[in-house]
Amino acid sequence: MLTCLGLFGLLLVYAAQTGLGHWQVDEFRYFADHASLGWRAYFERFEVSPRPLSELLIYGYGAMVLAFQRSFVSAALLTIWSTSLLAMAIAAYATARPVGGRLAAAATLALAPMLFTLQVSPVTEMFYWPIATVAYLPMVSAVTILMLLLADEPRTATRRAWCGLVLAVAVLSHEIGAALAIGFAIGAVALNASRPRMERQPVRWWLLPALAGIGVMLGLLLFRSHYVDLGSNTKPYTGRLIASAVVAVQQMLIDVVTTGSWPHDTVGVLAALLQKTAFATGFATIWLRFGSVHPSRWHAMLGVGIAASVYFSLLGAYYHYG
Repeated sequence: MLTCLGLFGLLLVYAAQTGLGHWQVDEFRYFADHASLGWRAYFERFEVSPRPLSELLIYGYGAMVLAFQRSFVSAALLTIWSTSLLAMAIAAYATARPVGGRLAAAATLALAPMLFTLQVSPVTEMFYWPIATVAYLPMVSAVTILMLLLADEPRTATRRAWCGLVLAVAVLSHEIGAALAIGFAIGAVALNASRPRMERQPVRWWLLPALAGIGVMLGLLLFRSHYVDLGSNTKPYTGRLIASAVVAVQQMLIDVVTTGSWPHDTVGVLAALLQKTAFATGFATIWLRFGSVHPSRWHAMLGVGIAASVYFSLLGAYYHYG
């Protein structure tokens, strides 16, 4: 219980700093288009950001800004933060009841990944910038909820439907979520096919988000790959697939042993490794001791899917932006 309260308190500290929220050039440009083009601005954003859900949220935010002629930065950030935390709290409560009511453990497991993400990420860029927050926070909370939903074998149609729904949220929020859904569906279908015929389950709730993910990826390929940012065509990896694939591996290995909050020297690497080891140890201890969420092949698939989606995100970033 104390661990859960401590994590929740730290998250409240982060949430209380939404006053640090800020616009960047994207908001000014997009809201100007919104004012002159209306819904066309929403669809034209798909050329650079094929994220239907997050773009719909930012469109609604833009409508409020234009209607009242105020930025509402803190209000918008608090709304998306509160909604994400509430969704994870509901998932923790729902998944804790079937396993002895260990709500504190389930809540701790729900809060820990989000807090860890906040600590190792460029917070002001990802979580205090509205146009990015509406993409990253729903995706992080959706993946966390999926982990909790996979606490038990998803045998029932209702459990599989909820899994499919949160996967769809991840897909429609960010392309990393789209890559995750595709990889997870491939793994789920393979796992299902390895079972005796009588034990196989319907796979439509894995395939539907994957199909949406393929649509998002095709959007990236057809539109964003031809959208050149100022100066990106001068970068050494732009448009070079093999070079981008190699440097993405290197960057992923660097990210394993460093964080954005520590310098990349010996002390920084040691501090980052200590931080990540402490998180993994604490997370695993709560997971195994309280038994709120049982490790399974489904969780292994989810972990592999997350790692693969991060890699392909890095590859795409180097290939397109250099």
